[in-house]
Amino acid sequence: MLKINKLGRNNTRPTAIIISSKNAQGKAESKSYSIDADAGKTDSELRNKLLLSLALEPGKYEIQSIFGTAGAFPFIATFSTPLLMELNVAPTSVTYVGRVNAIMRPRIGNEFRAGPVIPLIDQAAAGVSGSTFDISVVDAPEDLAAFKSTFPALSNTEIRTEPLPAFNRNRVQAWWNNNGSDPAPADKQAKN
Repeated sequence: MLKINKLGRNNTRPTAIIISSKNAQGKAESKSYSIDADAGKTDSELRNKLLLSLALEPGKYEIQSIFGTAGAFPFIATFSTPLLMELNVAPTSVTYVGRVNAIMRPRIGNEFRAGPVIPLIDQAAAGVSGSTFDISVVDAPEDLAAFKSTFPALSNTEIRTEPLPAFNRNRVQAWWNNNGSDPAPADKQAKN
């Protein structure tokens, strides 16, 4: 489950999730998965709560980031929520990885931006270029019932629970400072 909040009146809508894995030669390859209307309603009581379901081959992956739009007419901005979280997919399994909470707030100093600076007016008016994200991952067992009712194919399926690792702000900041390149392999980094 994904929950992205923007402080204030602007609406946020995630539109894609970027996931990477290593190919047979050990080179990282990224793939973008669209987030469509089946993910949930953004006007619920728990604003911007979305259920995401992906079919992935068994293996090791990294959830790089989530992209989307934020704003209110006439200004529409884009945002990027960098996660850089490892995900292990076991064979023939359905796994709940937890709830990712991302709260957009004003940046302090050189913290990573919630989105690009350009186009200047739209990004600034929507509050994206001057913001960052506070991100957390929680194991929320009540999400399983929501998944089963939203995705009927899961109603009689055993769902494993394996929450994503804690958000590592230091790693994401280093990645952002390095223009989107990871300065060190994920398995050698200390948790924040």
